[in-house]
Amino acid sequence: MRKEIQEKIQKASDHQIDLGQLDIEDNELNDITREILSSRPKVQQILFSHNKITDLGASILAKEFANLQTLTLLDLQFNQLTLKGAEHIFQLKKKNNVLQIALAGNFIHDASQLDNLEKSMTLARG
Repeated sequence: MRKEIQEKIQKASDHQIDLGQLDIEDNELNDITREILSSRPKVQQILFSHNKITDLGASILAKEFANLQTLTLLDLQFNQLTLKGAEHIFQLKKKNNVLQIALAGNFIHDASQLDNLEKSMTLARG
């Protein structure tokens, strides 16, 4: 993991970790998520905006953060996600109904698709 990313995680509070605008790519996410879960297991907000995360990265985040019940905001705005990546991320809502997911500025051009996806996860949880 790049030193600058590790330092940002370690210096962050349990309230928020801001990893925006660091050109994070999918191949870095396993190490990043492990560091977050070990050093900030009660984090509430994680900001990954303005990076290079794709659908593959979204699947990694969904898997690694599946049991992070304290998470209230996952910001993935302005990355490289398609509807497929959003599907992975919205899986988190099955276990965490307070989680807000920010996806503006990705490769998803029909907001109604996101609304439908979020509703389907809410129904699946119920």
